Amino acid sequence: MEHIMKPPVPLLLAATTLLFAITGCGHQPAYIGSARDIARTSSTESMIAVGQLPLEDWPKLQKFAALEHMRTAPGTAPAVTDDHIMALSNLKVPKLRQISLSYCREVTDVGFGALRRLTSIEGLQLIGTSITDDGLKVLVTELPNLKGINVEKCRAITVTGLSAIRESKSIRSVGLSLDPLSQASTGLRQSNVAGHRPALLPNLPC
Repeated sequence: MEHIMKPPVPLLLAATTLLFAITGCGHQPAYIGSARDIARTSSTESMIAVGQLPLEDWPKLQKFAALEHMRTAPGTAPAVTDDHIMALSNLKVPKLRQISLSYCREVTDVGFGALRRLTSIEGLQLIGTSITDDGLKVLVTELPNLKGINVEKCRAITVTGLSAIRESKSIRSVGLSLDPLSQASTGLRQSNVAGHRPALLPNLPC
């Protein structure tokens, strides 16, 4: 994995296409869509994909105290709300390193902000979400171990949010889309980004 130390704005904006470092492909996440799934899954499971799990059952995810990777299962994202993320943020999962909430468009800055409680987080996949500059600033300033974040297709993110990323002392890799940001708004010319390789962001195991 390539690490980019304290990237300047031009390098941040060069990462229009994100390359993922795929690890742990021999182990598929356990699907959790019901309380029954939770009951029959080993408490030592470190990777889960949460499906249509009723909100009242999210606190039961505490069973997985060794959890390291969590993502929403395909087709689940539209049903995830701030309440679900609040329930997730209340779990005591000190090993949790990566969370993917891509396309969870019903989650607002309130929900994203709650993730600050999970201080072990190193990577966040927030592709296509409704996060704004305010929510992004909370995450990049209050998650001390955050090394990578993907905000591709997050249309509420502006140069203000990207500036917050730039000021982070821990973030080394970023995924983003220039659209709808223009070169004029970023203050960049094409020559500023030419020749830079995309940053690498640790991904949830495939």
